[in-house]
Amino acid sequence: MYADRSGRIRVKGEPKQVNPMDKPAGIIAVLGAGNYSSSLEMMKAMFFENCAVVHKPHHLNEETDAVWAKIMQPLIDHGVLSFCASDQSLDLTVDPRLSEIYFTGGTGTAQAIMSATGTPLISESND
Repeated sequence: MYADRSGRIRVKGEPKQVNPMDKPAGIIAVLGAGNYSSSLEMMKAMFFENCAVVHKPHHLNEETDAVWAKIMQPLIDHGVLSFCASDQSLDLTVDPRLSEIYFTGGTGTAQAIMSATGTPLISESND
């Protein structure tokens, strides 16, 4: 997806491989962005962090999420992935079962999420 990008990773100390299955299981809410589909965040949460995912689409991407739901149906069948409606932000973000919340969007919205919940927020704000 990012063939035109290059980057560098700086590692302090001895690099070590981590098995995602050794990480504690949990539930991550992925709050979808309006400018792109959040499929990468869903995959990261499931396969790198050993967590189930509840994905809430941005209202502009609800139709795209219907496609992702169809593609990822086996993960839904196994209870690893679920989707909720775009208007369920507050209900989702205050759910006490969440381990983390992934969010891409405005700083004001990120601040509102942080004030509504004690769940750790992993945020990429675009303001």
